[in-house]
Amino acid sequence: MARIFISYSRADKPKVKKLVLLLREVYGVENVWWDENFYGGQVWWDEIKQQIALCDVFVYCMSPRSLGSPYCLAELEEARRLRKPILYVNLRRETRVPDIITQTHYVNLMGQINRATIPPLIRSINEYASRPPSSLPPITETSVPLPPISVTESRNLWAEYGAQIITAIVATVVGGVILAFLIQADVFDPTRNPPLTNTAQTAPDSIISTSTLSGFQLLQTTEAELTQAAGTQAALNLTATEDFLSNAHATATAQHFAATETAAYATLMALSATAPSDPLREAIQRAQNFNGGNDDWTPFERDFNGV
Repeated sequence: MARIFISYSRADKPKVKKLVLLLREVYGVENVWWDENFYGGQVWWDEIKQQIALCDVFVYCMSPRSLGSPYCLAELEEARRLRKPILYVNLRRETRVPDIITQTHYVNLMGQINRATIPPLIRSINEYASRPPSSLPPITETSVPLPPISVTESRNLWAEYGAQIITAIVATVVGGVILAFLIQADVFDPTRNPPLTNTAQTAPDSIISTSTLSGFQLLQTTEAELTQAAGTQAALNLTATEDFLSNAHATATAQHFAATETAAYATLMALSATAPSDPLREAIQRAQNFNGGNDDWTPFERDFNGV
């Protein structure tokens, strides 16, 4: 599998990142190398030269910024010194491709970079990688030194990383000022930080002496007391609710019993008001109301119950 080195300008990083991810899908993560993070210094430059020496194809991403970057040009010079196959890729429409490069093969990726646009680049990489490595020695024995940073490159780096540097400096200064203020106000003392557990063991349940607590411990203690108070109030509210429901249930039960008792009493009174049955009176009344003849008469019989 071909090993690929990507040389690019930081101004083109978003577009180059898409290119790297697509190439890694084809050649593997370990076989596509790019300097994702800018470190600078001799150690960083030595790593750059080592990766160029290990690559099979050197891909130079052209743009107005990369053609004017001393770092990109130094990487290109080192690849030429080692006689590496160099594949040029144009990323920007505004790029003025040097005449010496227009006379050679290069790939245009001035538009979108996606799976539909990189097949020409992949074919070129495979064709360059299939060439046998040069048997000639390097053009010079001495590798390309770390290039001095130019004024333009300094401005470019500041434009890219200046905001992050300023943010880090401001955060450090503000943190130091706040820490100094806390120490001056005796809210925070790094040399005096008694354990909170020891103080709590000798203090009452709801009162903790603030004279022996630091500012942070006092805040933790206050928070714990507020939490305990909130829990106690919630328990009291729950108890009150349970008492209310219990009283309401008892009242409803009593009213039900009272209504039942009233209905039973009314029934009893109604039964008491009904006159007892008299068999003789019923027989006389039936005879008086009879209008038929002897054949129609039905004897009226009823067992005597002794009343």
